[in-house]
Amino acid sequence: MPLLDFYDQILQLKAFRNEYAAYWASTAEKTRSGILSSILQTSSRLGQVGLMSITGRSVDAVILPAAPTAAILPGKWYHFDYSTTANTLDYATVVVPVTFADKKLDSFDDKYQPLNEKDEKNWLAYDAEAYDGAPAAVQLLGRRLEEEKLLEIADLVVDALKKRSSIG
Repeated sequence: MPLLDFYDQILQLKAFRNEYAAYWASTAEKTRSGILSSILQTSSRLGQVGLMSITGRSVDAVILPAAPTAAILPGKWYHFDYSTTANTLDYATVVVPVTFADKKLDSFDDKYQPLNEKDEKNWLAYDAEAYDGAPAAVQLLGRRLEEEKLLEIADLVVDALKKRSSIG
């Protein structure tokens, strides 16, 4: 790749990262407004624990899928998009296991309509027997250089999951 093309790619990457950083910072407006207040009131009426508050600060982390499936079977990894965003932005992530696949609960849904080609590959690769007992996880996405904060948030999520599993 010619040097000027490489430099152009770097400038595009920096612009994308700056745009996303501005978007993340804009979440402070939402935590300042009444939007979260109504969410929190609804959550408390439903007996759910909310980690949000009206602070006027940007969000600390975002909860995302870690992968399109529980665990990954060798040769069946078709979809990298779940980690691409974090890698492109150079943001920190922590993966937290939340449950395990259960062949009795997680049977193949032959009525499902895939959203696109990647989704179809993942759907067709599903094997309830092979996935039985495999861990399913979420990832927490945090900002650059906030790894310690993200690990503390992961501890909160793990504690909440433990509390939830001991209740129900």
